[in-house]
Amino acid sequence: MTQPLPPSSRRIPTGFTLIELLVVISIIALLIGILLPVLGSARAESRAIRCASHQRQVGIGLIGYMAENNGVFPASYLSTNAAGSVDLNNQPATGGGDRGYIHWSYTIAKLTEAPEAFSCPEFEDGGLPRTNPGPDGTDWANDQIDDRGQTSPNPRQDKQVARVAFALNGAVTPRNKFTPAASGGTKVNIFVGDQEIKEPSNVISAAEFSNDYRVSSEVSGPNYLVKSHRPINPFQGFGSGTNIYGPGAGYFVDTSHVSPEGSVAPGAIANKPLDAVGRHHPGGFSFNGNDYGGTSNFLFYDGHGERLNIVETLIDEQWGDNFYSIRDLTNSNSAITAARYIGFN
Repeated sequence: MTQPLPPSSRRIPTGFTLIELLVVISIIALLIGILLPVLGSARAESRAIRCASHQRQVGIGLIGYMAENNGVFPASYLSTNAAGSVDLNNQPATGGGDRGYIHWSYTIAKLTEAPEAFSCPEFEDGGLPRTNPGPDGTDWANDQIDDRGQTSPNPRQDKQVARVAFALNGAVTPRNKFTPAASGGTKVNIFVGDQEIKEPSNVISAAEFSNDYRVSSEVSGPNYLVKSHRPINPFQGFGSGTNIYGPGAGYFVDTSHVSPEGSVAPGAIANKPLDAVGRHHPGGFSFNGNDYGGTSNFLFYDGHGERLNIVETLIDEQWGDNFYSIRDLTNSNSAITAARYIGFN
């Protein structure tokens, strides 16, 4: 017969001590602290990759457009007249009636076929709103004003995807300033054919906007006139500054035209247009002792894409060696002096 164990030898189940619980909690907290930044970086990298994928779809659309139009790049935007038609020799400053701008995104996507291709998940709502958002309040950004001073939904709407994360290179893509009356200067926009681009693998066709719509806006009191219809203007004119249609031979960009990270201000597109290029993806770049923030996706005219910092694109002179989309009417041969990148090499 088995004798029962004495009370002192019985195993009495016990729980964790307070010290053991604290050790376990500390280990879990340490692991979370290690893993969260890694997971956050992975998510940011995933968003950047998705944005690049969308941009490549846009590139395919641009190539298709050029194939159907004798290799000519589209205009960034055009204006319609009061009758709703487009006359290149008569481009109203703000369009006619309730019709706003005809944007390049509408030209290659017809507005509804693939609007998501123009978006980037790093942006609130996928991208910047139209300059003239139209009657749907959800298409408006906070504190937005349209080009006729309205601050609330109204019928005036651009033919443009509701949200756009990308802008074309203004050195190759014209605006709607095809006459001196429209440009207000001695220079006018012209359409550019792909045969004019000497190194298509080193010339940017499209870039991401800053994911803060206020940077790509003009400040109007407490409101912002979003300039999502405009291309990125990489150069300023010798003798005319940001008035790229004014007098002066040639164009340039120097280090003063790009703000270090932390000093990019709302309304930057008005006097430092390159600040409208995004810096919201992982990575970073320092130059001449300044931090210029993160990276952005860039599309090139040969169809490939790269993720770079805005200053890297200037060091490698990737916005073109001429202001191809502008003609000088005061010059007998209509030539534009080669663009210069000053202080980047």
